Amino acid sequence: MAAHTRHAKLRALAAALEQRDAAERVQARVFAARAGIPMRRVLPNGGVLELQRIVPGVGPVFYITNNIIAAQSVSTDEVWPGGSAGLGLDGSGMTMAEWDGGAVYADHWDLFGRVTQVDGATEISGHSTHVAGTLIGSGVLIPDTQGMAWAANLSAYDWNSDSAEMATTAAAGQLVSNHSYGVAAGWIPVGEDPPNNWWWIGGSEPTDLEDANFGYYDSESAVWDQIARDAPYFLIVKAAGNDRLDLGPDTGEEYTIVDQNGNPVEPSTVERPPDCAPAGYDCLPTHAGAKNILTVGAVDDLPGGYFPLGGPGQVAMTLFSGWGPTDDGRIKPDLVGNGSFLYSAWSPPELYGFAAGTSQAVPNVSGSLLLLQEHYENLHGADNYMRAATLKALAIHTADEAGDAPGPDYAFGWGLLNTQSAAAVISGEGDGHQVIEGSLTNGAADSHPVSVGRPDSVLTATLVWADPPGTPPAPSLDPPNLMLVNDLDLRVVRGANTWMPWVLDPANPAAPATTGDNVRDNVEQVRISVDTCSYAVEVRHKGTLLDAAPQDYSLIISVDAPTVPGTFIINEDFSDGLPEGWSIDTAEGIDWAVRTPVPDDQRYDNQTGGGGPFAMVDNNFTNETETYLRTPVLDLSAADGAVLRFRSYFFFDLLESINVDVSTNGGVDWTQVWQDVGEIHGPSRLVLDLSTSLVGQANAMVRFRYDTNDVAEGNLW
Repeated sequence: MAAHTRHAKLRALAAALEQRDAAERVQARVFAARAGIPMRRVLPNGGVLELQRIVPGVGPVFYITNNIIAAQSVSTDEVWPGGSAGLGLDGSGMTMAEWDGGAVYADHWDLFGRVTQVDGATEISGHSTHVAGTLIGSGVLIPDTQGMAWAANLSAYDWNSDSAEMATTAAAGQLVSNHSYGVAAGWIPVGEDPPNNWWWIGGSEPTDLEDANFGYYDSESAVWDQIARDAPYFLIVKAAGNDRLDLGPDTGEEYTIVDQNGNPVEPSTVERPPDCAPAGYDCLPTHAGAKNILTVGAVDDLPGGYFPLGGPGQVAMTLFSGWGPTDDGRIKPDLVGNGSFLYSAWSPPELYGFAAGTSQAVPNVSGSLLLLQEHYENLHGADNYMRAATLKALAIHTADEAGDAPGPDYAFGWGLLNTQSAAAVISGEGDGHQVIEGSLTNGAADSHPVSVGRPDSVLTATLVWADPPGTPPAPSLDPPNLMLVNDLDLRVVRGANTWMPWVLDPANPAAPATTGDNVRDNVEQVRISVDTCSYAVEVRHKGTLLDAAPQDYSLIISVDAPTVPGTFIINEDFSDGLPEGWSIDTAEGIDWAVRTPVPDDQRYDNQTGGGGPFAMVDNNFTNETETYLRTPVLDLSAADGAVLRFRSYFFFDLLESINVDVSTNGGVDWTQVWQDVGEIHGPSRLVLDLSTSLVGQANAMVRFRYDTNDVAEGNLW
């Protein structure tokens, strides 16, 4: 590991960045004093906004902040001690690095004794502490707050001088870092009342309707790419940002312009569209689009995790998560994780709290990736780890499909992280899986043989490399200049047949992925159905490699059995009332009822995230209630699997619970398979794998049970 890290270059880069940061901090303080604004402020949503630097010709640059269900969503709980993978991973002996908007509350009982505030920052941040809890929180008092790598240590920094500190810690051997923040762009929700409820930082001219920072590869993007290239074992994991929910002020409402030329703040009522308008794309500010990092978007809860029979529709995008592409059309974000109202540690006096955002999705992913390095070391010996490009390739290679079409897209990237599947590739290396760390010399091509032993298999090859930093174009709106420097190519070959990697069209960002020659990304993937035969996975390059130097690359190859799609036995939406064969049985209290939505009525509108009629229990301080909504008897005697998917919203009193029970004898006896108690959940798509309980049963039933042992207020949709 140490032999591949360019220590001298990293130390020199760190020193240069420290000098730059000190000078920029002085300039920022002068600007803030002149404009009459604070350097740092806490936003109404609990986030943090802090002035970092003034970029000539661009203006002020602000940084802005962007646990069990989260672990289930990406199958991290399955690699924990007691998990189905049998790996017992918890982060012991590993260290995560976190940069964020303030100091971590290191005395929190979920973190005590395992956090080092390396930079000496003293201003405690709830956001930083929440991220730390999702990364390494022990859950000692509240198990639901357990972090991904809950026995790991944490090196914490605030975000000032982040790049210089990253270069230093990368040279010292850090493996994974977490960055739940980004550059503020477009609309910024700052205060409560006009004109300081919204800031516009996208330009002062009335024609400035989009912030040019969205999708732009800036000098800091190049710095982060240089750090990652010089430190090949250091994976930077960063938030995509939450800009898709930054809608701006109401029409005619006064707001504040922060002049992109660095002039004092001024009010305006000029109408400007929401960020990412009109369709949500081109919404990743500056170094969220760096090439060699892992950029993470946010999706809703997946209690119980992703089930292949459930399909990609079970992965629901949040309202806020930023989408690509970058200005040069690259695929970002890379992956998605759970960023929907995670419950984690917080700073005093609250100590615990809910938070939603790509800020929460990042530690869900990065903490899980640290466990994969732990697993690799367990198998390969002390201090033997994957390159960062290998870890990134592995995460992308094994991600669960999300979105409307196969392949990557600009919303979900390459899909939802699946920690268990990634760990299985590490465990299965040499048995259907290849994990290759190669080096391509100038003018050469590498060929890796693959033998397929069964028909109708799926061959997947994923290539990732740490590309040299690109040259940022002059600041402008959506410059199309390609930032890829060393253009490697991935092909699968058999005889005269060649299969190409996925590509996306940035001019039509909503269009499904096709295949072709990818000239934009330093991530390429080929996925094809194959027969019993021999294939070759080839890695080559176009043109001349930078400085004619060898280019390291990471390649993951897998041959898997095909996934058989499921069919619906029940597919109900209550549009015609209580479906035929369904029944309601109430032991006491309030019955289930099928209702037609009442628009704009918080109690009687459909709150599940779906539309149309819905089933509901309305227990409004009325009775002790125990009521059941039951399916008809289902014949699953010939089924290979059984997955239950449903939409739900639960508003509760602490004495209430919602439950899913199953029966194998036509409703005579019931077994609880899932429960939610003591926790409100918002509009959710829930997916439960009932295969163990119901497959092979000819008299299977499922019921939804609402239960309270006191007079309580609660609503279940």
